[in-house]
Amino acid sequence: MKKIIFKYLMSKQWFLRLVIQRCTEVIADIEYNEFAEGCGLEDQNIQDRYEAMEHGWNNAIDSSIEAINNIA
Repeated sequence: MKKIIFKYLMSKQWFLRLVIQRCTEVIADIEYNEFAEGCGLEDQNIQDRYEAMEHGWNNAIDSSIEAINNIA
């Protein structure tokens, strides 16, 4: 019984490592376009640096989620 449980847990860890590795590769391949990011700030009339940082963060998260969803 212990061997079955051990094999099951190892197979889950292997699968999780594979998923994490694949997601990391996809996120690392996202291209950053500094010109497009700046245009987004101007288009939304963002002048405060904290708002600009939030805008950039949100774009990065959205791009990451989109890349991960496109894996399947």
